[in-house]
Amino acid sequence: MLKEFDKEDNYFPDGIFVDPKETNELKIQFRALSKYCAEHGKKPEDLTDEEREQFIIRD
Repeated sequence: MLKEFDKEDNYFPDGIFVDPKETNELKIQFRALSKYCAEHGKKPEDLTDEEREQFIIRD
């Protein structure tokens, strides 16, 4: 999955993929989340709340 996103690095250098029109949606550092899951052999839905929290961007 990360290889697919690497192609788009020039468009999303910080790894944040959000639709700015949705103000009530969480902003997540998707690239970092994906990398963390790959390194720890987990799926995003298997992460604990504490693990997920580190990838949420608070405005």
